[in-house]
Amino acid sequence: MSIPNINPVTGIPYGVISGKNVPDLVDMIMGSGTSLTAQAAKDELTERLRSVVSDYVVGGSSVAAVTAMTEELVEIVWDRADLDYGEEEYEWTDDEGIKYHLGYLGGAILIWVEESPYFTHAPPCSPCVRNAGDLDSAHNDYGEIWCYCPNPESLPHDVLTGMKIYKKDPRPPVGGEEFEAIQVFP
Repeated sequence: MSIPNINPVTGIPYGVISGKNVPDLVDMIMGSGTSLTAQAAKDELTERLRSVVSDYVVGGSSVAAVTAMTEELVEIVWDRADLDYGEEEYEWTDDEGIKYHLGYLGGAILIWVEESPYFTHAPPCSPCVRNAGDLDSAHNDYGEIWCYCPNPESLPHDVLTGMKIYKKDPRPPVGGEEFEAIQVFP
């Protein structure tokens, strides 16, 4: 069983930041990412059409023929559909391998940093996003969570104020060395 808001492979908590504080990052995720909401809708359409095609195709048609017909119908319907998903969720991994998830909580856009070579020290988020680090309040050594964060170049100065950002996991490995902050923003 995985723990919410913690990377299941590394055990490192996600960093979460309000979309209103990083509008350029929101635009990048929505413009370059994959809409999980649209993909789920397309998958549902595919399953429904596959069922219809299977029921009405002449007996003896191969699975490949049913699949090809279904895919063709999905593309026709999808291209003509004018769908409004409301609060769409997105996933995007940038060129550095930073993995983002954009979602909503109470109508507010939030961005989860699910994997990154960058880390910071942050206070915990509210119970609504338990176990995650609150990147909106990450200032110096305030907080108790080491969490993933975006590349500092993607964050506006007012968000960076007082943040220490590390390029590697700042927790010293057993018998290992500690890493210095790559940037401290006064």
